Amino acid sequence: PADITVDMLPGQCLGFIDPVVTGTGSVTDNCAGGWGYSIELEYYDLPPVQVCSAADGTPEGTYTVTRVWRAADYCENLDSALQVITVQDVVAPQVTLSNMPQDITLYLDEACEVDYSVAALGEPTVDVTDQCDSDVPVVKTITDGDAQPLCSGQSGSFTVERVFFYAAEDDCMNTGTAMHIQHITVLDTIAPVVDL
Repeated sequence: PADITVDMLPGQCLGFIDPVVTGTGSVTDNCAGGWGYSIELEYYDLPPVQVCSAADGTPEGTYTVTRVWRAADYCENLDSALQVITVQDVVAPQVTLSNMPQDITLYLDEACEVDYSVAALGEPTVDVTDQCDSDVPVVKTITDGDAQPLCSGQSGSFTVERVFFYAAEDDCMNTGTAMHIQHITVLDTIAPVVDL
């Protein structure tokens, strides 16, 4: 049978590679056709070979299996053929966020300052799962948009939109992402002081 590519089973890091799916070889012989003459075709699989790459040196995901088909006639003439079966990982990692910072309102102090840093307000907890890769790295990007004034001047109350973005790529370059947006409102509630 020809080389073939199959997808992994859902939620598992392996594929169904029975010959009913991947195909069965056939055999002919110059002396075939006589009474009681038959040739048995058999196969065996070589160990799987990982084809993806990994920074940690231990790739997990898509792999190939070389299947050896062979047959021998009654005179012990032997022939064999190779079939390469690729079991591909096409499922992206699942990125899940929890403990996400909620929209919040803060107040400027007497110096017209407030701490709305990530360190002060927190960031989501990130969990990554993948059907094959046991150590998927996560790239984190936290971006604050421009402050949007709420008052007629350029100082005082304002709002900021903070975007948390996370990307996880497994060894076979399948990428999963997750995003959370936090709206931060900063209010100036301190009245001017008039000195007489």
